[in-house]
Amino acid sequence: NINQRSQLRIFYKNKKYLPLDLRAKQTRAIRRRLSKEDASRVTEKQKKKQIHFPQRNYAVKAQ
Repeated sequence: NINQRSQLRIFYKNKKYLPLDLRAKQTRAIRRRLSKEDASRVTEKQKKKQIHFPQRNYAVKAQ
């Protein structure tokens, strides 16, 4: 069985999808978490706000 699994790992190495039993074990919280792409998505309105009203930079003058 170990030999079969190692052969399967070699077979699926450069494939787009990997069978569930060969994927790295994750916690439930990680599985349910938003993907990086989804988490970084911004609405059109928010994009416009960020462009037109960027975060202001303040400097404190040292004496």
